[in-house]
Amino acid sequence: FFTDRKISTKIGIGFGCVLAITVGVSALSYFEFGKVARDVADYSRVVGNSSTISDIDRHFLALRRHIGEVSDNMEENIAAAKKDREVVSARLAQALKFTRNPERLAKLKDVAGQFEHYSKDIDKVVPMQRDQAKLVKEVIDPNGRKLEADLEQLQKNVASQSGNSNALILLGEAIKFAGQLRLNVEKMLSRHDNAVVEKAEGNFANLKTTLAAVGKMLAGGGARKIFDDVTTLTDSYHKAFRKAAHDSHEIHTLLNGEMRKMAQNIAADAEAVKASALAD
Repeated sequence: FFTDRKISTKIGIGFGCVLAITVGVSALSYFEFGKVARDVADYSRVVGNSSTISDIDRHFLALRRHIGEVSDNMEENIAAAKKDREVVSARLAQALKFTRNPERLAKLKDVAGQFEHYSKDIDKVVPMQRDQAKLVKEVIDPNGRKLEADLEQLQKNVASQSGNSNALILLGEAIKFAGQLRLNVEKMLSRHDNAVVEKAEGNFANLKTTLAAVGKMLAGGGARKIFDDVTTLTDSYHKAFRKAAHDSHEIHTLLNGEMRKMAQNIAADAEAVKASALAD
Protein backbone atom coordinates (compact mmCIF):
# COMPACT_ATOMS: atom_id res chain seq x y z
CA PHE A 1 0.00 0.00 0.00
CA PHE A 2 2.79 2.40 0.92
CA THR A 3 4.91 1.47 -2.10
CA ASP A 4 2.09 2.29 -4.51
CA ARG A 5 1.54 5.78 -3.07
CA LYS A 6 2.77 8.91 -4.77
CA ILE A 7 6.05 10.40 -3.61
CA SER A 8 4.24 13.45 -2.25
CA THR A 9 1.97 11.20 -0.20
CA LYS A 10 4.95 9.26 1.11
CA ILE A 11 6.68 12.51 2.13
CA GLY A 12 3.43 13.68 3.78
CA ILE A 13 3.14 10.43 5.72
CA GLY A 14 6.77 10.72 6.81
CA PHE A 15 6.34 14.29 8.00
CA GLY A 16 3.09 13.26 9.68
CA CYS A 17 4.94 10.55 11.63
CA VAL A 18 7.61 13.06 12.68
CA LEU A 19 4.89 15.52 13.68
CA ALA A 20 3.07 12.83 15.67
CA ILE A 21 6.30 11.95 17.50
CA THR A 22 6.95 15.66 18.17
CA VAL A 23 3.43 16.10 19.50
CA GLY A 24 3.86 13.03 21.73
CA VAL A 25 7.21 14.25 23.08
CA SER A 26 5.79 17.74 23.63
CA ALA A 27 2.78 16.37 25.49
CA LEU A 28 5.01 14.19 27.63
CA SER A 29 7.28 17.17 28.37
CA TYR A 30 4.30 19.30 29.28
CA PHE A 31 2.99 16.78 31.77
CA GLU A 32 6.49 16.18 33.15
CA PHE A 33 6.97 19.92 33.63
CA GLY A 34 3.65 19.96 35.45
CA LYS A 35 4.89 17.17 37.70
CA VAL A 36 8.13 19.08 38.32
CA ALA A 37 6.09 22.17 39.16
CA ARG A 38 4.04 20.20 41.68
CA ASP A 39 7.20 18.67 43.16
CA VAL A 40 8.80 22.11 43.46
CA ALA A 41 5.64 23.43 45.13
CA ASP A 42 5.69 20.52 47.59
CA TYR A 43 9.39 21.02 48.20
CA SER A 44 8.87 24.74 48.74
CA ARG A 45 6.03 24.03 51.17
CA VAL A 46 8.13 21.55 53.18
CA VAL A 47 11.07 23.98 53.29
CA GLY A 48 8.74 26.79 54.32
CA ASN A 49 7.21 24.65 57.06
CA SER A 50 10.68 23.66 58.23
CA SER A 51 11.57 27.34 58.50
CA THR A 52 8.32 28.00 60.37
CA ILE A 53 9.03 25.21 62.86
CA SER A 54 12.53 26.60 63.38
CA ASP A 55 10.95 29.98 64.19
CA ILE A 56 8.60 28.28 66.65
CA ASP A 57 11.51 26.53 68.35
CA ARG A 58 13.64 29.69 68.53
CA HIS A 59 10.92 32.02 69.79
CA PHE A 60 9.62 29.45 72.28
CA LEU A 61 13.13 29.15 73.73
CA ALA A 62 13.27 32.95 74.02
CA LEU A 63 9.82 32.92 75.66
CA ARG A 64 11.00 30.42 78.29
CA ARG A 65 14.06 32.55 79.01
CA HIS A 66 12.08 35.78 79.40
CA ILE A 67 9.43 34.20 81.65
CA GLY A 68 11.96 32.49 83.91
CA GLU A 69 14.55 35.25 83.93
CA VAL A 70 15.12 37.25 87.10
CA SER A 71 16.34 40.79 86.45
CA ASP A 72 15.80 44.40 87.48
CA ASN A 73 13.78 45.14 84.34
CA MET A 74 10.96 42.64 84.78
CA GLU A 75 8.47 44.56 82.63
CA GLU A 76 10.91 44.48 79.71
CA ASN A 77 11.15 40.71 80.05
CA ILE A 78 7.35 40.37 80.22
CA ALA A 79 6.94 42.53 77.09
CA ALA A 80 9.54 40.45 75.24
CA ALA A 81 7.84 37.25 76.39
CA LYS A 82 4.49 38.54 75.13
CA LYS A 83 6.00 39.27 71.71
CA ASP A 84 7.61 35.81 71.49
CA ARG A 85 4.34 34.22 72.58
CA GLU A 86 2.45 35.97 69.76
CA VAL A 87 5.06 34.88 67.21
CA VAL A 88 4.88 31.25 68.37
CA SER A 89 1.05 31.30 68.15
CA ALA A 90 1.12 32.79 64.64
CA ARG A 91 3.78 30.35 63.40
CA LEU A 92 1.87 27.39 64.86
CA ALA A 93 -1.29 28.44 63.04
CA GLN A 94 0.72 28.81 59.82
CA ALA A 95 2.40 25.41 60.21
CA LEU A 96 -0.91 23.67 60.97
CA LYS A 97 -2.46 25.22 57.85
CA PHE A 98 0.24 24.14 55.39
CA THR A 99 1.49 20.82 56.81
CA ARG A 100 0.30 17.78 54.82
CA ASN A 101 2.40 14.98 56.32
CA PRO A 102 0.11 13.11 58.80
CA GLU A 103 2.88 12.37 61.31
CA ARG A 104 4.16 15.94 61.37
CA LEU A 105 0.62 17.31 61.52
CA ALA A 106 -0.17 15.12 64.55
CA LYS A 107 2.94 16.35 66.37
CA LEU A 108 2.14 19.96 65.53
CA LYS A 109 -1.37 19.55 66.91
CA ASP A 110 0.18 18.15 70.09
CA VAL A 111 2.56 21.13 70.23
CA ALA A 112 -0.36 23.54 69.77
CA GLY A 113 -2.35 21.87 72.58
CA GLN A 114 0.55 21.93 75.02
CA PHE A 115 1.44 25.50 74.09
CA GLU A 116 -2.13 26.54 74.91
CA HIS A 117 -1.75 25.05 78.41
CA TYR A 118 1.71 26.61 78.72
CA SER A 119 0.23 30.01 77.84
CA LYS A 120 -2.42 29.64 80.53
CA ASP A 121 0.34 29.01 83.08
CA ILE A 122 2.12 32.14 81.84
CA ASP A 123 -1.07 34.07 82.61
CA LYS A 124 -0.80 32.74 86.18
CA VAL A 125 2.92 33.38 86.61
CA VAL A 126 3.14 36.94 85.28
CA PRO A 127 0.71 38.53 87.82
CA MET A 128 2.53 36.75 90.67
CA GLN A 129 5.87 38.01 89.36
CA ARG A 130 4.50 41.55 89.22
CA ASP A 131 3.04 41.33 92.74
CA GLN A 132 6.28 39.96 94.12
CA ALA A 133 8.35 42.66 92.41
CA LYS A 134 6.06 45.35 93.86
CA LEU A 135 6.27 43.79 97.33
CA VAL A 136 10.06 43.68 97.17
CA LYS A 137 10.36 47.25 95.92
CA GLU A 138 7.81 48.84 98.25
CA VAL A 139 8.12 46.77 101.44
CA ILE A 140 10.86 44.16 101.69
CA ASP A 141 13.90 46.14 100.50
CA PRO A 142 13.09 49.43 102.30
CA ASN A 143 12.03 47.61 105.51
CA GLY A 144 15.22 45.54 105.52
CA ARG A 145 17.42 48.62 105.16
CA LYS A 146 15.43 50.62 107.72
CA LEU A 147 15.46 47.75 110.22
CA GLU A 148 19.26 47.64 110.30
CA ALA A 149 19.50 51.44 110.44
CA ASP A 150 16.97 51.68 113.30
CA LEU A 151 18.72 48.94 115.28
CA GLU A 152 22.02 50.79 114.97
CA GLN A 153 20.32 54.03 116.04
CA LEU A 154 18.73 52.24 119.01
CA GLN A 155 22.11 50.84 119.99
CA LYS A 156 23.65 54.33 119.94
CA ASN A 157 20.72 55.77 121.90
CA VAL A 158 20.96 53.10 124.61
CA ALA A 159 24.73 53.59 124.83
CA SER A 160 24.42 57.36 125.24
CA GLN A 161 21.51 57.36 127.70
CA SER A 162 21.85 54.42 130.03
CA GLY A 163 25.01 52.56 129.18
CA ASN A 164 23.15 49.28 129.83
CA SER A 165 25.83 46.76 128.81
CA ASN A 166 23.44 43.81 128.60
CA ALA A 167 21.08 45.73 126.33
CA LEU A 168 24.01 46.81 124.17
CA ILE A 169 25.21 43.22 123.82
CA LEU A 170 21.73 42.05 122.87
CA LEU A 171 21.33 44.86 120.35
CA GLY A 172 24.64 43.83 118.80
CA GLU A 173 23.22 40.33 118.39
CA ALA A 174 20.00 41.78 116.95
CA ILE A 175 21.98 43.73 114.36
CA LYS A 176 23.84 40.55 113.43
CA PHE A 177 20.56 38.63 113.05
CA ALA A 178 19.11 41.45 110.93
CA GLY A 179 22.13 41.32 108.60
CA GLN A 180 21.85 37.54 108.24
CA LEU A 181 18.12 37.93 107.69
CA ARG A 182 18.51 40.38 104.81
CA LEU A 183 21.06 38.09 103.16
CA ASN A 184 18.76 35.06 103.35
CA VAL A 185 15.78 37.08 102.13
CA GLU A 186 17.78 38.17 99.07
CA LYS A 187 18.80 34.57 98.41
CA MET A 188 15.19 33.42 98.62
CA LEU A 189 14.06 36.12 96.18
CA SER A 190 16.74 35.27 93.63
CA ARG A 191 15.92 31.56 93.69
CA HIS A 192 13.38 29.84 95.87
CA ASP A 193 14.98 27.35 98.23
CA ASN A 194 13.15 25.86 101.21
CA ALA A 195 16.40 25.60 103.15
CA VAL A 196 16.98 29.35 102.75
CA VAL A 197 13.39 30.08 103.79
CA GLU A 198 13.93 28.04 106.96
CA LYS A 199 17.15 29.95 107.69
CA ALA A 200 15.33 33.26 107.26
CA GLU A 201 12.52 32.10 109.56
CA GLY A 202 15.19 31.16 112.10
CA ASN A 203 16.70 34.64 111.79
CA PHE A 204 13.29 36.22 112.39
CA ALA A 205 12.74 34.02 115.45
CA ASN A 206 16.16 34.90 116.88
CA LEU A 207 15.66 38.58 116.16
CA LYS A 208 12.23 38.69 117.83
CA THR A 209 13.48 36.76 120.88
CA THR A 210 16.43 39.12 121.23
CA LEU A 211 14.22 42.20 120.83
CA ALA A 212 11.83 40.87 123.47
CA ALA A 213 14.75 40.59 125.90
CA VAL A 214 15.89 44.11 125.03
CA GLY A 215 12.37 45.45 125.55
CA LYS A 216 12.37 44.29 129.15
CA MET A 217 15.47 46.43 129.84
CA LEU A 218 14.13 49.68 128.38
CA ALA A 219 12.12 51.89 130.66
CA GLY A 220 11.03 54.69 128.34
CA GLY A 221 12.20 57.81 126.59
CA GLY A 222 13.63 58.05 123.10
CA ALA A 223 15.08 54.55 123.18
CA ARG A 224 11.66 53.07 123.91
CA LYS A 225 10.08 54.89 120.98
CA ILE A 226 12.78 53.65 118.60
CA PHE A 227 12.36 50.14 120.04
CA ASP A 228 8.60 50.20 119.41
CA ASP A 229 9.23 51.29 115.82
CA VAL A 230 11.74 48.45 115.38
CA THR A 231 9.32 45.79 116.65
CA THR A 232 6.51 47.09 114.39
CA LEU A 233 8.91 47.17 111.45
CA THR A 234 10.08 43.63 112.19
CA ASP A 235 6.52 42.32 112.18
CA SER A 236 5.78 44.11 108.90
CA TYR A 237 9.02 42.79 107.38
CA HIS A 238 8.19 39.25 108.50
CA LYS A 239 4.67 39.41 107.06
CA ALA A 240 5.98 40.67 103.72
CA PHE A 241 8.66 37.97 103.69
CA ARG A 242 6.11 35.20 104.19
CA LYS A 243 3.97 36.56 101.36
CA ALA A 244 7.00 36.78 99.08
CA ALA A 245 8.16 33.27 100.07
CA HIS A 246 4.71 31.85 99.30
CA ASP A 247 4.58 33.58 95.90
CA SER A 248 8.16 32.54 95.15
CA HIS A 249 7.25 28.93 95.92
CA GLU A 250 4.21 29.10 93.61
CA ILE A 251 6.25 30.66 90.79
CA HIS A 252 9.06 28.13 91.27
CA THR A 253 6.58 25.24 91.26
CA LEU A 254 4.95 26.40 88.02
CA LEU A 255 8.14 27.25 86.16
CA ASN A 256 10.08 24.17 87.20
CA GLY A 257 7.18 21.73 87.41
CA GLU A 258 4.45 21.36 84.82
CA MET A 259 5.68 24.25 82.65
CA ARG A 260 9.16 22.75 82.34
CA LYS A 261 7.69 19.35 81.44
CA MET A 262 5.43 20.87 78.78
CA ALA A 263 8.31 22.94 77.43
CA GLN A 264 10.50 19.86 77.10
CA ASN A 265 7.71 18.03 75.25
CA ILE A 266 7.15 20.98 72.93
CA ALA A 267 10.87 21.23 72.18
CA ALA A 268 11.11 17.48 71.50
CA ASP A 269 8.10 17.51 69.14
CA ALA A 270 9.41 20.58 67.31
CA GLU A 271 12.79 18.91 66.87
CA ALA A 272 11.11 15.73 65.53
CA VAL A 273 9.07 17.77 63.03
CA LYS A 274 12.21 19.61 61.87
CA ALA A 275 14.10 16.32 61.43
CA SER A 276 11.20 14.80 59.45
CA ALA A 277 10.95 17.85 57.18
CA LEU A 278 14.72 17.83 56.64
CA ALA A 279 14.55 14.16 55.63
CA ASP A 280 11.85 15.00 53.05
